[in-house]
Amino acid sequence: MSKNVFVFGLSGRMGQEVKNRLEKDKIFSFQGGHSRSQPNLEPKESPHLVIDFSLPEGFTELCQFVEKQKVPLVCGTTGLSKDQKKKLKELGQKVPVFWASNMSFGVYLMCQLTEWLASYDKFYEYHVEETHHVHKKDKPSGTALTIEDSARKSTQNLKQTIAHREGEIFGIHSFFANSRDEVIEIKHEAKNRGLFAQGAIDVGKWLVSQPPGYYGMDDFFKTIRS
Repeated sequence: MSKNVFVFGLSGRMGQEVKNRLEKDKIFSFQGGHSRSQPNLEPKESPHLVIDFSLPEGFTELCQFVEKQKVPLVCGTTGLSKDQKKKLKELGQKVPVFWASNMSFGVYLMCQLTEWLASYDKFYEYHVEETHHVHKKDKPSGTALTIEDSARKSTQNLKQTIAHREGEIFGIHSFFANSRDEVIEIKHEAKNRGLFAQGAIDVGKWLVSQPPGYYGMDDFFKTIRS
């Protein structure tokens, strides 16, 4: 029997991508969703999972819904405030909560490489550069900030991130190591939004069997490597 998934931010680009992927999935099924243009906070049945790609403005409604339904949450919304992230961690005391600035497994691996390369700061200076579509509101992106955090685990020799907003680009992130004589670039480019939707769905399949807690990509990848 398939498990029902409720989508927050349904009318957005990512919400629609998640819906399309769920409709083809063999384990999950699309139950419905909520957005400002399509308000729906009273599903006929309690879902097995909530996937969120909405906006920080709808964060309170999201948390109230998850707490009321007592259902696991995969949250991919970026631009959250410190208080909102604190609330997610508090929510994790009641239900399984997963948050990541980017649901791409490739971006996670990029962060691991970034942390390693940044440890050679006797030889290099570093910076992050990112490019997204013109509709993206947070700048720099949540993913760029996550890459920064990975670099800072190994170095403080990090220049200001360069952010571009151009056309309909899904997401390009690069980490540069520069010296007088050479440059090294670690780059990730998303070919489509389905990458992030599928990542959230794959994480959701893992999350529904976890106890209450606040989880991230590190927790998920530990199970893959084991």
